[in-house]
Amino acid sequence: MKKYIKLLAILLVSAFGFTSCEEDNELIFTAAPQGEFTFTNTFLPEYILPAENSTDDNIGVVFSFNAADFGVQTNISYELQSSILGDFTDATVVASSSNANNPIEVTIGNLKVLAEAYGIMAPSSGTLNFRIRAFPGDSSSTTESFTPTQTITVTLLEAVTGGSGIEVFSWGIVGSGYNDWGNAGPDAKFFYDYTTDTFKVSVKLVDGEIKFRLNNDWGNNLGDTGADGTLEANGDNLAVTAGFYDLTLDLNNNIYTIESGDVWGIVGSGYNDWGNGGSDYSFTKVTTDVYVAEVVTLLDGEIKFRLNEDWGSNLGDTGADGTLDADGDNLAVTAGKYRITFNTSDNSYFLNKVQ
Repeated sequence: MKKYIKLLAILLVSAFGFTSCEEDNELIFTAAPQGEFTFTNTFLPEYILPAENSTDDNIGVVFSFNAADFGVQTNISYELQSSILGDFTDATVVASSSNANNPIEVTIGNLKVLAEAYGIMAPSSGTLNFRIRAFPGDSSSTTESFTPTQTITVTLLEAVTGGSGIEVFSWGIVGSGYNDWGNAGPDAKFFYDYTTDTFKVSVKLVDGEIKFRLNNDWGNNLGDTGADGTLEANGDNLAVTAGFYDLTLDLNNNIYTIESGDVWGIVGSGYNDWGNGGSDYSFTKVTTDVYVAEVVTLLDGEIKFRLNEDWGSNLGDTGADGTLDADGDNLAVTAGKYRITFNTSDNSYFLNKVQ
């Protein structure tokens, strides 16, 4: 990187020529930004901001950057700025947990405060604008340098209810292998698992291809270019064969897994006319024993739970005592939207009407 040094000599001028004295014969260096100053780390497609405050002190996002160069030996300070307008005429300094060192780390709690200032309210997504300001001396310095603007997408989740530690999320499965690229219904929604910081969904697929996208929209989608198990923005479609699967997305490391597995589903007059009106509503396996379905729209009627859309393994509730029984009685339901969970370790289940 080329460096240019502006050299100003203090000269004593007389009518007969130039003279100098020892005290005035010194070099003065004027600091000025030199070369490129930019972010150096890779940013995630999306940053998840849980509603619970237990994670507020965790690092939410990291900003790394190359050292600014002002062409002279001087102490340089840095601050992270944000701008709701995007042009930084309204720039504010973002609180960080790293004392403005490099890298600058911002906690989940501070990101949530910032997101709310932008008007992003749970449960929804939005973008935040950031840049780094570098300056010699104190913050009032008018000599300064800025990185290009970095925009990140954040999603604020609603508070988890029921104590399951998971939350339905806006990433989903789309494709000829699931919903005819969105023409045959909404995408299959992932659940965010707070315990593992991953996204999970259990689903029935057909022969075809799939991708993962945010909010049923192609503006933010992930595929796998090269079929190496690594996710890329706008990557290639993933080929799938018909069957029942458990899928996991790890967006911290941009990897995913698709594993064949048994999928419990909801069937009945209260959902799909006992299978005559379409596929069962799939539960997602979030732990070894716990299964969750949310949000499922039910009708007045009855339902049961069955495995892989087959009556060979089905669960009902004989005696309506809140405990599931193999081949048990149908469960009566009224029309509405539900969060349904069941636990195979103790055969308990909950039908929580949310609307």
